[in-house]
Amino acid sequence: MRSTPFYYLSSCCLCLLLTASASAADSCESYLAQRDYQQAFTSCMQEAKQGSVDAQALLGAMYYEGAGVAQNKQQAAVWLRKAAQRNNANAQALLGAMYLEGAGVLQDKKQAIKWLTKSAEQGNAQARAILKTIQNQ
Repeated sequence: MRSTPFYYLSSCCLCLLLTASASAADSCESYLAQRDYQQAFTSCMQEAKQGSVDAQALLGAMYYEGAGVAQNKQQAAVWLRKAAQRNNANAQALLGAMYLEGAGVLQDKKQAIKWLTKSAEQGNAQARAILKTIQNQ
């Protein structure tokens, strides 16, 4: 059976993919809305390389899920870290959950709590739920 943090990790990632930010560039967002993940990946990669924090977060989630690209959790962590460092709450939550589980990164509870706390401080309910689970253990 999967642990509670893993459940939140998966739902956090799916939420990020399915609710593209309104400030994400139109092409990336529209391809995601159409569930055209290959086109979304191409578009998000271009936008992420141009510095779009939302595209960086979405690209990380796509690598994590294997949506439009081969699943690669290490690459997911690279892109999520870029977005997390620029205060994207969804990227912070997913990166924190990845550290908690050791998915694509070395398991590190201290890093997990750091990123989850940053996300929770911005109002991310999933990050709050994971932190609550950690406190109750």
